Amino acid sequence: MKQAHVDPDEIENVMREAVAKNPNSIELVELLVNELLRQEKYAEVRWLVDGLREGDLPT
Repeated sequence: MKQAHVDPDEIENVMREAVAKNPNSIELVELLVNELLRQEKYAEVRWLVDGLREGDLPT
């Protein structure tokens, strides 16, 4: 399976945008992203980042 490209700056920007929409979301988003990265689940991080950017995921 091909790894999805995950740019750390993009993750940070999307997390910042999600927190701007809902300040209570930072801990959850941070924990989720860090855990996915720890497990090297880059496709899932890509999905999360894309979903947050498009507003498709709850924040």
